Amino acid sequence: MRPSTSIVPSKVLITQLSPVRDILLALPLAVDIKRLWPTAQVSWLIECDCQGLLERHPCVDEVIRIDRGWLRRPSGWKKMRQQIRERQFDVAFDPQGLTKSALLGKISGASTRLGFDSSRGRELAPWVATRRIHVTARHQVDMIRQLLSPWKEVVTGAGDFAMPKLPELHEKVDRILQSSAVNPSVPWFAIHAGAVWPTSVWPAERLGHVARHLFEEHNLRSVVLWLSEDERLLAKVVAEASQGAAKIIDCGDLQTAMELLRRPIFLLSGDSEMLQLASAVKTPCLSLHGPTWADEIGPYNNAGCAIQSPLPNLSKRMVRRGPNTAMQAIELEEVLYHAQRLVTRLLGQSAHAPAA
Repeated sequence: MRPSTSIVPSKVLITQLSPVRDILLALPLAVDIKRLWPTAQVSWLIECDCQGLLERHPCVDEVIRIDRGWLRRPSGWKKMRQQIRERQFDVAFDPQGLTKSALLGKISGASTRLGFDSSRGRELAPWVATRRIHVTARHQVDMIRQLLSPWKEVVTGAGDFAMPKLPELHEKVDRILQSSAVNPSVPWFAIHAGAVWPTSVWPAERLGHVARHLFEEHNLRSVVLWLSEDERLLAKVVAEASQGAAKIIDCGDLQTAMELLRRPIFLLSGDSEMLQLASAVKTPCLSLHGPTWADEIGPYNNAGCAIQSPLPNLSKRMVRRGPNTAMQAIELEEVLYHAQRLVTRLLGQSAHAPAA
């Protein structure tokens, strides 16, 4: 069924439930929707901890949080269905492309439900959608934006995250940096040792060696950012291996992390939510990719550099739970080479930039 392009919906639902990384990658869809239909109310269904960030976004009017694992608890379906359906959605978009996300679009009562065909949709999702989109774009941001293709031409590479600025956090970020002996007025770079899956983690000791090398060569300090307990432990290993060149900072929440990530000259990270957050606020990124592809899931329209492992994980089953061999295959010397080039370019640009 082809949706009518002449009718402007009043209420739109997005069912990208998790993880945080993929929710960030889907934000340009919300921006496109608001630009196409400025009067439409955009609601977003989630089951992960990013409500605070989404609620501050100018193109998201409402965030609906549901319990993780709802699909396995039929006793709660009636109440959830009533909660969602009472909003009377006209159109539902399913960027996640899974059975659970597609079913929530159907539960919402939306008569028009946009999803992917088998080119990206998985499980039962393609059969739940009323209109199935065939993916032709390479990057996930543009793939998701193609859900709007029945109404408008989607130009690849033209996605906009429109991330909000939170001036009320500026003083907090200054205090965090100063408490870690980082001078906010002097160039520094950020490191994130975590990743969306263990298979995407580059060895923390090597990250520490990069921090030490850039300090010795450029007198460039670094900050290791963390959000979860697992990331804190990795950050400690990075700091120890850096021999004092890197300091550790607890971001606390995604909003604070976003404002912190506006400050460094670049971020060094594997495939993670921090990487996508830095890219969304247009901070250059040096990203490391093993089981995932840089041109599909890496920083979008970014001024940095992406390094792809020479041993990508070809089996989809091994992407999340397989060995860490793809990331291990990224050599320290290769990362040092690209980090050196990036620092030279970025510091050269700042040196020649006109005074504000």
